[in-house]
Amino acid sequence: MGTVPHTIRVMLAAAAMAAALSAPRAFADDKCALKPMLTLQMEKLPSGHVALPITLNGRPSHLIFDTGGGVRSLTSAVVDELHLKRRQGTTNMINLQGKGSRDQVTVGLVEFGGAQLKNIEFSVMAPMLSSAEIKAQSAGKKPDDTTGRSGNLIFDGLFTPEMFFTKADVDLDFAADKFTLVSNDHCDGKVVYWPAPTIAVVPFRLDQGNHIIFDVVLNGKSLDAILDTGSTRAV
Repeated sequence: MGTVPHTIRVMLAAAAMAAALSAPRAFADDKCALKPMLTLQMEKLPSGHVALPITLNGRPSHLIFDTGGGVRSLTSAVVDELHLKRRQGTTNMINLQGKGSRDQVTVGLVEFGGAQLKNIEFSVMAPMLSSAEIKAQSAGKKPDDTTGRSGNLIFDGLFTPEMFFTKADVDLDFAADKFTLVSNDHCDGKVVYWPAPTIAVVPFRLDQGNHIIFDVVLNGKSLDAILDTGSTRAV
């Protein structure tokens, strides 16, 4: 991640966001300026999750951008669609419905924002049922779809920190839904490359799993919090 302090950018006003998108990049002529490598447009899923457009072996896909996740993974449905060969791994992934999977696969070509990654290993998620499918089962009816791709669960996997944090700094602009990888070849202290008249800066640290940890105070007590884009609510 380089030697500069980690910060999370938060645009506080629509006017500030508009100025940031329309104005030229700051420090354009500065040799210490941060150098954006690629930018992806994050997308909001019906479930409230944020997803990144990823191409898997030529197939356009949507992976949930999960800063709180530990293992990059694909749904069972997309694994079957791509005819990927499964093998047994050592990690047993348990989903929120209590189903587990030790399957792993290798994707020959993963592409996003112009970047190409070859022979990337993914864990395979156990199928998840949508709320409609769960209700159908409770009523003794056969679910219409048990692949985990119906209702609010339309996604193809998880995009986790292990896929990018070791290679570059990351700029997360949630106001504009922008995910940007930035070269970590820069000078100390030069962390702002966008016009930002109104911002809040929150210091944070990374744990061994590259999760974003920052301090919060609840009823006067200091606690550690994790920035988890894979969750749709605070817990």
